[in-house]
Amino acid sequence: MGMVVLIVVVLIVGIILFSSENHPAYLLNGTIVLPDQILEDGWLIIQNNRIAAISEEKPILSHSREIVTDGIILPGLVDIHNHISWNTIPRWDPDQYFDNRYEWRRNYEPYQPIGTAYSAIIEDYFCEINTYSEAKALVGGSTTTLGTYAQWCIRGLVRNLDNFTGFYFFDMLQDKKHMRNIIDLPSDPKDTLQFIENKQSEAVFFHLAEGIDLASRAEFEKLDKLGLLTEKTVIIHGTALVPEQFDLMAKRGAALAWSPRSNLELYGTTTDISAALVASVPVAITPDWSITGSANILDELRVAAEWNQIEMNGLLTDEDLFLMVTSIPAQIAGIDEFGGTI
Repeated sequence: MGMVVLIVVVLIVGIILFSSENHPAYLLNGTIVLPDQILEDGWLIIQNNRIAAISEEKPILSHSREIVTDGIILPGLVDIHNHISWNTIPRWDPDQYFDNRYEWRRNYEPYQPIGTAYSAIIEDYFCEINTYSEAKALVGGSTTTLGTYAQWCIRGLVRNLDNFTGFYFFDMLQDKKHMRNIIDLPSDPKDTLQFIENKQSEAVFFHLAEGIDLASRAEFEKLDKLGLLTEKTVIIHGTALVPEQFDLMAKRGAALAWSPRSNLELYGTTTDISAALVASVPVAITPDWSITGSANILDELRVAAEWNQIEMNGLLTDEDLFLMVTSIPAQIAGIDEFGGTI
């Protein structure tokens, strides 16, 4: 027993030493994008895996590694709507538009092979699939995402908001207390209401009103009647919503995750972002998945920028678009103390 205790103590001490004192400092030089200014030739100091300081002058630190980027240093992009484990399947281009998500998910024959292929590989190759998909996200600038399974192998490349963020001491257990990601509305809201009322919870994401018909719009009304439209609520898609519903979202303090490319591929249109912004609803840009959405959040940002110019008369500025993939999704998810800005 004594030997076991000794080994545990040694391991704990080793972990502490390895995670702090033995890590060198890194000095990154480049154009640094800050919340209130841009440093054209700044220095970012990373110590113990955290941003320790930002300086206009080159700091003098012993045991440090210097990296001159000759580029732009900006916050890691924050993706609050994805389906990571689906992102190894090739793109799908449906030959028609749909009224709602249930039409193609359940009844559209050309989609069925996609679901079959996913079911055939996910159990045996989940870890490999997740690693590949996180690499796709990382290449696109995303350091935080949402939407995978609670398995140990997901720990590593990017932070996952529903599991293994790295923000809390007991990752998988603690993350579950802070974030919920719900695909279909619960018939019994009791458990979700308890989660929302818990002081530790930050956000609950609902995939709903994904379509253009009255049935899709009615999902929003049901959400509100269940008492689930709150300041912690994030609606994913919301393509069917009208201005009055965005007004109610703003009144309740809810937010929106916007995935324009997938909406356009499946329904021929996307969410009325102009109405959402007029109502002062916080909006984040998100890629959804690679099958009908974008390969990563950077590509989705391009789609959103094009839609903004063509259909929204340039309502969104470049700064607005940048904030919609950085600080705004971080605030929506309640992780702005950890990410979204430098």
